[in-house]
Amino acid sequence: MANLERSKGIQGYSNIEDQIQGVSKTKEALDNEKDQTLQEITDTVRQIEKEVKDRKQHLAPEIQKLR
Repeated sequence: MANLERSKGIQGYSNIEDQIQGVSKTKEALDNEKDQTLQEITDTVRQIEKEVKDRKQHLAPEIQKLR
C-alpha cells in the first residue's frame, strides 16, 4: 500500500486516514459520556424540583395558618 501511495503522490494517506478514524472514535466515546452526564444532571434537577414542589405543598397549610 505504501508503494502505491508513493507512486500516486499521496504518501502517508492511509496513516492519516487511520488517525482520523481513531480521533472520530474517541470523539464519539466522549460525546456519549457527555450525553450520559447531561442526562444524569437532568434527572437530578428533576428530582430536586419534585422534592421542592412536594415540600411546598406539604408546608402550604402551615404557611396559611401563620397568615
